[in-house]
Amino acid sequence: MNYGFLSETKLFSGIKAEEIKDALCCLSAYEKSFKKGEIIYRTGQTVTDMGLVEEGSVNITVNLYWGSSIISVSYTHLRAHETVL
Repeated sequence: MNYGFLSETKLFSGIKAEEIKDALCCLSAYEKSFKKGEIIYRTGQTVTDMGLVEEGSVNITVNLYWGSSIISVSYTHLRAHETVL
């Protein structure tokens, strides 16, 4: 787990990387990777975990009644050496 990255997030702001590591250990935190296009959660599914995007992007889509869908939220986290053009 990238504790340096976590220490730069608003959630862990002001907390040292080693303290974050200890806290997450107590909370049974884990890392999980997803493939491009993989569904993380479906509408109506009970969510019991919280996640942070360490690398890549996540889209939250809404399926409309007539069959189409729209992206209602898009979140992208870039690695330090990447830029958006």
